[in-house]
Amino acid sequence: MLTASPVKHLAETYGLPVLQPEKVRAPEAVEEILSYHPDVLITAAYGQILPSALLDAPPLGAINVHASLLPKYRGAAPIQQAIIDGEKETGVTIMYMVQALDAGDMLAQDKVPIEDQDTFGTLHDKLSALGSDLLARTLLD
Repeated sequence: MLTASPVKHLAETYGLPVLQPEKVRAPEAVEEILSYHPDVLITAAYGQILPSALLDAPPLGAINVHASLLPKYRGAAPIQQAIIDGEKETGVTIMYMVQALDAGDMLAQDKVPIEDQDTFGTLHDKLSALGSDLLARTLLD
């Protein structure tokens, strides 16, 4: 069973629509998203490549919050891989999305140390907090 994220709960509290299409490339999903005339599209921990119709539509672009210091650790499981590889730090990258995974122009990065006691869970929580802060700062710039 899927658990709703805190973002979804908050959005629903304020009556904001939450779209979670199983396949974002499906024509009906693209049409529904574009019907809102978004100024910007933002994804985080999202494993699908958006179609050009979505990437090109928002005037402010389509951006992604990724839990690594790109270009290192593109794709899935960047937190786990940083721990496995014995990295001393990791971070979050905010970048424009393109038709390739985690390959767009970078807008911002910020770092956190990986402590000896860190696990996937503790590092995930650190990166989540950092990512939300960095996203807000990036959007305000």
